[in-house]
Amino acid sequence: MTTEKKLRFGLMCNSHKLMVWQAECLELLRSSNFTELKLVITPGDWPRAKKRGLLTRITSDPNGLAFKAYDRLASRASRARRIVDMAKELEGVEHRTCQPILKGKFSQYFAAEDVARVRGYDLDFILRFGYGIIRGEILQSARYGVWSYHHDDEEKYRGGPPAFWEIYRNDPKTGAILQRLTDALDSGIILQKGFFPTIRYSWHKNYDQVLFGSTEWPLRVCRDILNGYTGGTDGQASTTKAPLYFRPTNWQTVRAVAKMGAAFAREQIQSLILREQWHVGIVRAPIHAFLAPAGTATVEWLPELPRTRFIADPFAMKKGAEVTILVEDFDLLQRRGRISAVCSADNGRNFSPPVPISGADFDLPDHKSYPYLFEHAGEIYCVPETCERNEIALYRAIQFPRKWERVCTLLRGIAAVDPTVFQHDGHWWMFYSDRDRGSNVKLYLAMASRLDGPWNIHPANPVKTDISSARPGGTPFVHDGALYRPAQDSTHTYGGGLVIHRVVKLTTTQYTEEVVCRLAPERNGRYSCAFHTLAAAGDLSVVDGKRFVVLPQLLPITMRDKFRSLVQRAVPR
Repeated sequence: MTTEKKLRFGLMCNSHKLMVWQAECLELLRSSNFTELKLVITPGDWPRAKKRGLLTRITSDPNGLAFKAYDRLASRASRARRIVDMAKELEGVEHRTCQPILKGKFSQYFAAEDVARVRGYDLDFILRFGYGIIRGEILQSARYGVWSYHHDDEEKYRGGPPAFWEIYRNDPKTGAILQRLTDALDSGIILQKGFFPTIRYSWHKNYDQVLFGSTEWPLRVCRDILNGYTGGTDGQASTTKAPLYFRPTNWQTVRAVAKMGAAFAREQIQSLILREQWHVGIVRAPIHAFLAPAGTATVEWLPELPRTRFIADPFAMKKGAEVTILVEDFDLLQRRGRISAVCSADNGRNFSPPVPISGADFDLPDHKSYPYLFEHAGEIYCVPETCERNEIALYRAIQFPRKWERVCTLLRGIAAVDPTVFQHDGHWWMFYSDRDRGSNVKLYLAMASRLDGPWNIHPANPVKTDISSARPGGTPFVHDGALYRPAQDSTHTYGGGLVIHRVVKLTTTQYTEEVVCRLAPERNGRYSCAFHTLAAAGDLSVVDGKRFVVLPQLLPITMRDKFRSLVQRAVPR
């Protein structure tokens, strides 16, 4: 990406006081070396509603009082919606007062002279954090238009309050879009779109994750523009037939709060008595057979393990009749994973018990998982997940699969989850998600010309924001000339299913993919609750599955941890 040219942008806001999430979004833009804030546009003394007395508020909208009270409590608890004074940060930036002209009930237009003044700043875009429903020539006053957020899935929800109706309607995903506004209402050009897991027990937490999770989107669109990709800013306007939602009634508010309370209680009880137990199996079909899921064979599960132990994240190597699978070997009592190997000498008919691998960092007691396995230039390599160390490292087999040595560090300072390394079109690539930025929600990409680096972060990161298809879930593979990527779908439960994508564009500046098929676990199988890894092993494939088990012996440990957590929250720092 070239940084010789800086994108000039304007900020449209009601005053110098912004919400925390808005301030964070603005800071991301201003701290980059390729954007500069040139203009702040405010409405000045735009007429505001007079403060009404308590009696007037009660009599004017008695059916909305419950939500008003709840919203006040939620906004106080919210981190994203706290107000910060940005007057000092905006010093030195030119300000313009543009009082809108109200037409009809809601539409706000700008006077011709105000539009002309704004155009005189030669802005590339305007970020809208204020005003109301703006229309007219002001929308064309910047080269790439006026950008505005809508914190909901526009295909399902219009109106508001944002991120509320998903909880009320038991929707597992909460969406958000960044759009370029057009003159047509609810018909913007979508610049970025993402989906987050609905936090069913708390509206303010659900709203916060959507607000904070989308702050980097304007910066990403700017990178695309500077890399020559401007199709997103002048694309086709979206259309929606979604119902229009309004402020909840008293009864709807009470019902929503009851739903949240029930969800919180259910989550706490389940966390006390239930535990995930994963297991590994093989499918006697190559990985590309999953592109037509109706034709894939059933799973042959490995021998059972004690309930206090599970294996997951399988990656395999097949040489003749010998099948070797590396897995995360997790002890539920010690709550730590290590990498183990299971081996078969008869084409996967019988397997040895899991045996820990050794050498280099594999002998250390920190948690390890997702032992991504691949072969290159006659050597066998492994890139495990070691997010506790905030690094991604490469290991080479000395005596496969038991003994390993460390080769080098690929990336530092990243709590990478499920790093997936592969070679394609003369480059090395790595998919991963980030524990500190929503490990199930956002997909990141890194690249290198050599396996041992140096590795560079992709300029379009995060390349995807979607709880249903972001986090890596196995081996990328090529079939009929196309590259495919398995990903996890954690919409309903962690690792609930898999999605296979066809990679449409993979370059050093752009990444796009499209969904080909969605895979669910065997509904009548022993591990029917989830399915989150699909890896290639020649004419075989390896998978994992999840079930929930009751482990009374873990109850004292869980109770202790919950008590410590409550104490830490209660004690001021």
